[in-house]
Amino acid sequence: MTTELIVVLISTAFVGFGVFQFQKVKHLTQHGKKVKAVIFKSIYKSSSPQSGGMYYPVVRFKTEQEVWITKELEIGTSWKKEDGTKLEVWYDPEDPENFTINSTLYLKGIPSLFLGVGLIGWVISVLELIELTDFFR
Repeated sequence: MTTELIVVLISTAFVGFGVFQFQKVKHLTQHGKKVKAVIFKSIYKSSSPQSGGMYYPVVRFKTEQEVWITKELEIGTSWKKEDGTKLEVWYDPEDPENFTINSTLYLKGIPSLFLGVGLIGWVISVLELIELTDFFR
């Protein structure tokens, strides 16, 4: 029973993050501005020496008001994007540091992944709680 509840809590966090990312993308694509940007550098972060790390791109772009924004992305990838790589971003004109990369991975892939993993966790946990499966045993 305890394992199922832990999985439900973790799954809820995944679903919440996925929904938050979908809402952010929807807001930015409906109300934001799309501009050209560049990967200024990538920062490698590792949680432990035994595990692989993630590369967090630092993106730089200029708003329509000619203000430079340089910020590290919140979501990293296991592969490094080359410094100087050109791309496009959607940003919020009222809060230019709120932005996302204009790519299928960032607009749909990552939010879908978190939402899907969370929903699968919920389903498995519910099946365990009503004893239709013994996945955690």
